[in-house]
Amino acid sequence: MPMRSPRRRRCPAAILNRHGSLGPAADLRSRGEIVLEALDHADAVAAAAALSHLDPAAYRTFNLIVADNRDGFWLRHDGTGRIAAHPLAEGLSLIAAGDVNETARRRQHAARRPGGGGLAVPHHARICHGVERPHSAACGALA
Repeated sequence: MPMRSPRRRRCPAAILNRHGSLGPAADLRSRGEIVLEALDHADAVAAAAALSHLDPAAYRTFNLIVADNRDGFWLRHDGTGRIAAHPLAEGLSLIAAGDVNETARRRQHAARRPGGGGLAVPHHARICHGVERPHSAACGALA
């Protein structure tokens, strides 16, 4: 595998297994390769566009988040067809083995504010580059 340049701008990414797809499958590619593929793109828009065209039959199901300082996308491969790219709303989103901001599961439901007022933001999530930000303030550009 070629070495990646440490100075080139890359798109951050995180991948999670979807329900029922824990572990590798001998006849399928590793989902970890998808994160490396995301690093080859300069921004989230380019990464989401390219990765949504991967062959879904080559991978077990997954949730992929790609984001930069302007855009964020959730790529969903649920095993029912193509890999779908969905823009993330500004602010805090939760993702686990189901859908983004899913509340049907106890874990995601517990993270929501009492009274349905959106997602509860833990104190540590409001700190950006060592400076506390108001709940609605975005963290500056990703380096």
